[in-house]
Amino acid sequence: MGYIGRRMANGIEAAFIDEHSDALRAYWNRFKDQLVECRAHYQWPPGSATENSLNSRELLSEEIRTELRRQGYLSKIAFDKVMLWGFGTDSGCSDEDVRQATGLAFSCLKASDIAQAARELVRLPRIGISRATKILALSDQFEFGIYDSRSAHGLSGLVDRGGRRLIAIPPGRVIAGDPRNKDGYCRAFEEYIWVLRHLRTLARENASFGAVFTRVADLEMALFMKSRDEKPAPRNPHHPVPKHLRTIAELDEENTFWTLGPGEKSKQFWVILEGAEVTIITGQKKTPKTLSAKDANECLAHFARERFPLSNSKTAKDRDPRGLGEYFCRNFGSSVFASHFAALWVHQGLLEATWDKGAWWLRVRNRAVV
Repeated sequence: MGYIGRRMANGIEAAFIDEHSDALRAYWNRFKDQLVECRAHYQWPPGSATENSLNSRELLSEEIRTELRRQGYLSKIAFDKVMLWGFGTDSGCSDEDVRQATGLAFSCLKASDIAQAARELVRLPRIGISRATKILALSDQFEFGIYDSRSAHGLSGLVDRGGRRLIAIPPGRVIAGDPRNKDGYCRAFEEYIWVLRHLRTLARENASFGAVFTRVADLEMALFMKSRDEKPAPRNPHHPVPKHLRTIAELDEENTFWTLGPGEKSKQFWVILEGAEVTIITGQKKTPKTLSAKDANECLAHFARERFPLSNSKTAKDRDPRGLGEYFCRNFGSSVFASHFAALWVHQGLLEATWDKGAWWLRVRNRAVV
């Protein structure tokens, strides 16, 4: 975009902030103490210790920055690491598609064209605004934050003079949000970044707040946890998100996971964490299965000494008696959910999984479930 383009972008940003400066300061004054507390207990994946969550983000961020310094685009390996961290599955994109899209996206980002950077990524198949902005935000956590239904919902108290939300919320499985087309979400992402940068400026007016919110990403993490703490009311089941918007918004992606697969055999499922319980919801009928932390800890302790197979066939004669499926059948009534909980525990860093001779094999990494 060049110098003139950057100057124009900065002028538009300044005009946006000036127009809404009173609303931004009112939001900050109302929620600043809550945001500090929320930032202090950031977790991703759910159930992870805050220190581990921050370290995971930083490792991904450093890998992205290293590749961009070296080649100006991301490899599929680095791209898919972010997808696995965020959603428990890879991107499904080809090496060439990732190379071209990220090369264009980061060229736009370097020129301060934030919305266009997001547009280049959401053109990829299966890449919605949350996936796209995770890639962009982790490239520079000082200046960018992830934009998804949760973090945007954390700003729902930020409204203009007419009482309308200043930042559109992508619709999710839990959060109704604001329906937009792809371009609308990309433009909202740019305005979201402008807002977070201004909130950082307001934080710096006080040394104690400025020390907490040194980066845009610190505000994003606080907003994400604010939304999770507030537990927004479930969407109206009689008014589902239209199919084309479900694809764009990725259906509340932070709760969406995929079984271990492999390939097309991998199935989508959803996770709800409530206190010491976790509920898996799967299938068209949304069949639930709930385990307590005690259930999970006992299961992981049972397998802690050796490598073991997933082996979750519905048929007893086809299951390995040493496998996780057999344990689930005997203790929880069904072998089917072994694949779902295994995928979640891999995502949380409790298990490691390897594909060997046509089957999944597992090993316990950490048996402590919070």
